[in-house]
Order: sequence, then C-alpha cells, then structure tokens
Amino acid sequence: MNDVIQALRAYQQADAEGVMVLVSREACERAATLLEGAACGPGGEPVNAHVTPIAYANGDELDNMLHDREARVSASPTGWLRTALYSAGQVRGMIYNAVLAERHACSIAVWMTLQDALADDADDKGLEGWMREAEARVKARA
Repeated sequence: MNDVIQALRAYQQADAEGVMVLVSREACERAATLLEGAACGPGGEPVNAHVTPIAYANGDELDNMLHDREARVSASPTGWLRTALYSAGQVRGMIYNAVLAERHACSIAVWMTLQDALADDADDKGLEGWMREAEARVKARA
C-alpha cells in the first residue's frame, strides 16, 4: 500500500499493462490522501486489527506506579507480568476501529428504520415520528 501512495505522491501512474499515463496532480493528491486515510487512524498511525502489545507488566505495580515511580516490564507475558501495554498510537488505532464499527452499526439501524418507514403497512408517524424512532434504535445500541 505504501508503494502505491509513494507513486501517487511522485505523480507516477501506470495502467494495468504498465504504460505510463497522465493524471492531474490534484487527482493524485486526492487518491493518495484517501488511501492514507484508509490505512491510518486519525493521528496517522497504522490501523491494525491484530495489535501486538509493546510489553507486559504487573497490573498491581501499574496501579502503584504513581507512588513508586517504577514498574517491571517484560517483552512476553511471564509469571505475574500479564497486563498488556500498548503505545498511544496503537490505542488510537484501536479506538478508531471501534468508532468505525459503531458508526457502521448505527447507519444500519437508521437504514432499517427507513425500510420500516417505507413499507406498505408502515404506521403514519410522520417525519418527526420516524426520526424519533431512528434515534431510539441508535440509543438502544448502547
């Protein structure tokens, strides 16, 4: 994916046969930006469904870290060191994935409400009634 983005940023494009083609710089910039947005979270960090922790620590030591100012960590989970630690970028990526999934689920709830409103045997609630129905269905997801 990065190769494609780099080629677009360098304004080098080829068709399926490898023949160089001319494309406007604006189109290249838009395509590269869209691809980067699809591959990255809001802070530019990669979005990965399988995030590997950067280290493991003891949960009790982490709770006491403000007082003790230290905590032991390990590269792999061993003994009491089983609490996974993630970088800020990894956490942002995980939150970004959760937001995208929730946004998709809410759009499905609203779409299903629209289908119910357009059905032949639908109640005549009016626009306000159906909007309140959609809002209630989205809130019921929580």
